[in-house]
Amino acid sequence: MSVITNYWPDPRFVHADSWDDLVGCTASSSQTLNVSANIFPTLTLTSSQDGASWASKIIDVPEGAKLVIACASDGIVTSSNCSVDIWSHDNSKKFVDVGLDGGVSDEFVSPSRILVCFRASNTVGKAKTFSRVFIGTKADYQALLNLVPSGFLAGDLMPKD
Repeated sequence: MSVITNYWPDPRFVHADSWDDLVGCTASSSQTLNVSANIFPTLTLTSSQDGASWASKIIDVPEGAKLVIACASDGIVTSSNCSVDIWSHDNSKKFVDVGLDGGVSDEFVSPSRILVCFRASNTVGKAKTFSRVFIGTKADYQALLNLVPSGFLAGDLMPKD
Protein backbone atom coordinates (compact mmCIF):
# COMPACT_ATOMS: atom_id res chain seq x y z
CA MET A 1 0.00 0.00 0.00
CA SER A 2 1.34 3.45 -0.86
CA VAL A 3 1.24 6.52 1.36
CA ILE A 4 -1.74 8.80 0.82
CA THR A 5 -0.78 12.46 1.22
CA ASN A 6 -3.19 15.13 2.39
CA TYR A 7 -1.65 18.60 2.08
CA TRP A 8 -4.40 20.23 4.18
CA PRO A 9 -2.49 20.75 7.45
CA ASP A 10 -5.38 20.61 9.93
CA PRO A 11 -8.10 18.07 8.98
CA ARG A 12 -9.46 17.97 12.54
CA PHE A 13 -9.60 21.79 12.69
CA VAL A 14 -7.65 21.84 15.95
CA HIS A 15 -6.25 25.23 14.90
CA ALA A 16 -9.51 26.71 13.61
CA ASP A 17 -8.57 30.03 15.19
CA SER A 18 -5.35 30.26 13.16
CA TRP A 19 -6.10 31.86 9.77
CA ASP A 20 -4.06 34.05 7.46
CA ASP A 21 -7.24 36.00 6.74
CA LEU A 22 -10.59 35.97 8.56
CA VAL A 23 -13.07 38.40 6.97
CA GLY A 24 -16.65 39.04 8.10
CA CYS A 25 -16.99 35.86 10.14
CA THR A 26 -15.86 33.97 13.20
CA ALA A 27 -14.36 30.48 13.13
CA SER A 28 -14.97 27.66 15.58
CA SER A 29 -14.48 23.92 15.48
CA SER A 30 -15.48 20.59 16.91
CA GLN A 31 -12.98 17.74 17.01
CA THR A 32 -15.64 15.10 17.73
CA LEU A 33 -15.24 11.95 15.67
CA ASN A 34 -17.75 9.08 15.65
CA VAL A 35 -17.65 7.41 12.24
CA SER A 36 -20.52 5.02 12.99
CA ALA A 37 -22.76 8.00 13.83
CA ASN A 38 -21.46 9.94 10.79
CA ILE A 39 -19.97 12.67 13.03
CA PHE A 40 -16.68 14.20 11.90
CA PRO A 41 -14.45 17.06 13.06
CA THR A 42 -15.92 20.28 11.66
CA LEU A 43 -15.08 23.88 10.97
CA THR A 44 -17.95 26.34 11.45
CA LEU A 45 -17.84 29.85 10.03
CA THR A 46 -20.51 32.20 11.37
CA SER A 47 -21.05 35.38 9.35
CA SER A 48 -20.81 38.69 11.16
CA GLN A 49 -21.85 40.64 8.07
CA ASP A 50 -24.02 40.27 4.99
CA GLY A 51 -22.13 39.59 1.75
CA ALA A 52 -18.71 38.10 1.14
CA SER A 53 -17.14 36.51 4.23
CA TRP A 54 -14.36 33.93 4.44
CA ALA A 55 -11.47 32.28 6.27
CA SER A 56 -8.31 31.57 4.30
CA LYS A 57 -4.94 29.96 4.78
CA ILE A 58 -1.86 29.84 2.56
CA ILE A 59 -0.28 26.38 2.38
CA ASP A 60 2.74 24.91 0.64
CA VAL A 61 2.17 22.20 -1.96
CA PRO A 62 4.44 20.59 -4.57
CA GLU A 63 4.89 23.02 -7.46
CA GLY A 64 3.52 21.66 -10.74
CA ALA A 65 1.53 18.86 -9.09
CA LYS A 66 -1.94 18.06 -10.38
CA LEU A 67 -4.13 18.34 -7.29
CA VAL A 68 -7.78 18.31 -6.25
CA ILE A 69 -9.54 19.63 -3.18
CA ALA A 70 -12.43 17.77 -1.59
CA CYS A 71 -14.61 18.49 1.42
CA ALA A 72 -18.04 17.96 2.87
CA SER A 73 -20.22 21.01 3.46
CA ASP A 74 -23.79 21.85 4.39
CA GLY A 75 -25.13 23.59 1.29
CA ILE A 76 -25.57 27.00 2.96
CA VAL A 77 -25.40 29.71 0.26
CA THR A 78 -22.31 31.91 0.02
CA SER A 79 -21.66 35.07 -1.99
CA SER A 80 -19.49 33.10 -4.45
CA ASN A 81 -21.82 30.05 -4.68
CA CYS A 82 -19.08 27.66 -3.56
CA SER A 83 -17.89 26.21 -0.26
CA VAL A 84 -14.14 26.35 -0.81
CA ASP A 85 -11.97 27.76 -3.55
CA ILE A 86 -8.27 27.62 -4.36
CA TRP A 87 -6.31 30.68 -5.45
CA SER A 88 -2.69 31.55 -6.13
CA HIS A 89 -1.10 32.61 -2.82
CA ASP A 90 -1.23 36.28 -3.89
CA ASN A 91 -4.95 35.97 -4.71
CA SER A 92 -4.36 36.92 -8.37
CA LYS A 93 -5.63 33.73 -10.00
CA LYS A 94 -8.49 31.38 -9.07
CA PHE A 95 -7.85 27.72 -9.89
CA VAL A 96 -10.87 25.66 -8.76
CA ASP A 97 -13.80 25.56 -6.37
CA VAL A 98 -15.98 23.03 -4.57
CA GLY A 99 -19.79 23.37 -4.67
CA LEU A 100 -22.03 24.48 -1.82
CA ASP A 101 -22.68 20.87 -0.72
CA GLY A 102 -19.02 19.93 -0.89
CA GLY A 103 -17.58 17.30 -3.20
CA VAL A 104 -14.37 17.23 -5.19
CA SER A 105 -12.94 19.88 -7.50
CA ASP A 106 -11.49 19.49 -10.95
CA GLU A 107 -7.74 18.94 -11.10
CA PHE A 108 -5.52 21.99 -11.14
CA VAL A 109 -1.77 22.42 -11.62
CA SER A 110 -0.46 23.94 -8.42
CA PRO A 111 2.06 26.67 -7.84
CA SER A 112 4.30 26.10 -4.80
CA ARG A 113 1.92 27.98 -2.50
CA ILE A 114 -1.87 28.14 -2.66
CA LEU A 115 -4.54 30.12 -0.86
CA VAL A 116 -7.36 27.90 0.42
CA CYS A 117 -10.48 29.99 0.99
CA PHE A 118 -13.43 28.64 3.00
CA ARG A 119 -16.55 30.69 2.19
CA ALA A 120 -18.97 31.68 4.96
CA SER A 121 -22.69 32.30 4.55
CA ASN A 122 -23.62 35.57 2.88
CA THR A 123 -26.22 36.25 5.61
CA VAL A 124 -25.24 37.75 8.96
CA GLY A 125 -25.63 35.30 11.85
CA LYS A 126 -25.83 32.19 9.65
CA ALA A 127 -23.32 29.40 10.13
CA LYS A 128 -21.72 27.24 7.44
CA THR A 129 -19.90 24.02 8.31
CA PHE A 130 -17.11 22.08 6.62
CA SER A 131 -15.57 18.69 7.30
CA ARG A 132 -13.26 16.07 5.81
CA VAL A 133 -10.99 18.44 3.88
CA PHE A 134 -8.53 16.80 1.52
CA ILE A 135 -5.97 18.40 -0.80
CA GLY A 136 -3.89 16.00 -2.84
CA THR A 137 -3.64 14.09 -6.05
CA LYS A 138 -6.67 12.64 -7.76
CA ALA A 139 -5.10 9.17 -7.38
CA ASP A 140 -4.75 9.66 -3.60
CA TYR A 141 -8.35 10.90 -3.39
CA GLN A 142 -9.53 7.80 -5.27
CA ALA A 143 -7.44 5.62 -2.96
CA LEU A 144 -9.22 7.21 0.03
CA LEU A 145 -12.60 6.44 -1.51
CA ASN A 146 -11.53 2.84 -2.12
CA LEU A 147 -10.25 2.41 1.46
CA VAL A 148 -13.13 4.06 3.28
CA PRO A 149 -16.55 3.11 1.88
CA SER A 150 -18.35 5.47 4.28
CA GLY A 151 -16.71 8.51 2.70
CA PHE A 152 -13.38 10.25 2.29
CA LEU A 153 -11.49 11.09 5.46
CA ALA A 154 -13.72 8.95 7.62
CA GLY A 155 -11.68 7.92 10.61
CA ASP A 156 -8.21 9.05 11.56
CA LEU A 157 -6.53 9.87 8.26
CA MET A 158 -4.09 12.69 8.90
CA PRO A 159 -2.11 15.17 6.78
CA LYS A 160 1.49 14.74 5.66
CA ASP A 161 2.98 16.39 8.80
